[in-house]
Amino acid sequence: MVRPNAQNLVIKDGDFRTLKCVTCPGKPSAIIHWFKDSGTPETTAYDTEISVSYTYVTVLADTSVKSILYYKAAQRDNTMSIYCTASNVGKKLSSDNRIKLDIIREKIAHDYSLVNIFILR
Repeated sequence: MVRPNAQNLVIKDGDFRTLKCVTCPGKPSAIIHWFKDSGTPETTAYDTEISVSYTYVTVLADTSVKSILYYKAAQRDNTMSIYCTASNVGKKLSSDNRIKLDIIREKIAHDYSLVNIFILR
């Protein structure tokens, strides 16, 4: 069974979070992949794999595998879910828990008193 370490994630646009996925022990050790869902819960065919360059993988002494995903929040991912999968020689398992993203924008204060108007002639 594969499980990420959260179910809902409220995060500011542009902030980073680490997410963890750990497999049960197995031989050979499992290979973990991370995905963002496409908004179609009935199928994973259109889900997007997250680049391995944003992950750190460790094989533990008991042959279980731990994968850490370094996720940078992007507003375009709001309401999507992140999940992990694991596979070795057997079938591919998908995490039961999906991390639903709630990405909030920081309000930008506008101070129009500082705006300079230049007229070029």
